[in-house]
Amino acid sequence: MIIILSILITMLLLTIGLNVGIKDFKKLRGIVEDEKLTETIKKFPCNTEICKQTLKKLNKEDVKVEEDNSSKTSVYLVFKNKIVIGKANVITRIQTVIHECIHSTQDKRLLKFNVIFANINNLYLLIISILSLFNKISYSTATICLWVLALMQLTLYAVRSFLETDAMTRAEFMAQDYIEKTDYVTKEEKDKIIQTYKDVNKVGIKSYNYVLLMKALIRLLIYAIIMNFMVNLLWLNRKNP
Repeated sequence: MIIILSILITMLLLTIGLNVGIKDFKKLRGIVEDEKLTETIKKFPCNTEICKQTLKKLNKEDVKVEEDNSSKTSVYLVFKNKIVIGKANVITRIQTVIHECIHSTQDKRLLKFNVIFANINNLYLLIISILSLFNKISYSTATICLWVLALMQLTLYAVRSFLETDAMTRAEFMAQDYIEKTDYVTKEEKDKIIQTYKDVNKVGIKSYNYVLLMKALIRLLIYAIIMNFMVNLLWLNRKNP
């Protein structure tokens, strides 16, 4: 129970310390759903074209580009060295596409480690949860498993936070440079889009890291609850042999 309370207190302190609330997520959503800005961004080339232009500028023309009209998100697949472009047409689409292009320039070993380790992390949590629920390991072993899980969360957060924060930060400036050098919109519209991207990053980077930390703590909380159930089960078995 002490472990569960400690995790909950940590989550509360992080929420207060990072000053992240529903208002931040509402602000991001409001920016993305701004109809006037969305109409303005339609004047720019399609996402695929922006992606190809950006990859050329980054000297990463070997990266394959694929359209996926069934998806609204874009993603860089490191094992295939491919960017899958979604059909999103929101104000942030330029920065989002450039963001994925930047991922293609990051250390491939770190990117691959991030994908593999994330899967190992999920599998590890599943295995130790099942073993604990069916009382296949002792409480002392479960405690060690919890500490190992905590170390894995810290490692995963550090790697993913670095990769995403780096991509978000660089994407803002590359998007600004791209927009300023085009003639698709007026200077006033350019300034509005650029300022919007700055506002998105100001809230987005902090919110993204907060979500990453919360996900890590939730995994720990899940296993801590299972451990608490395990203790109660052992106590009942001793009481009623």
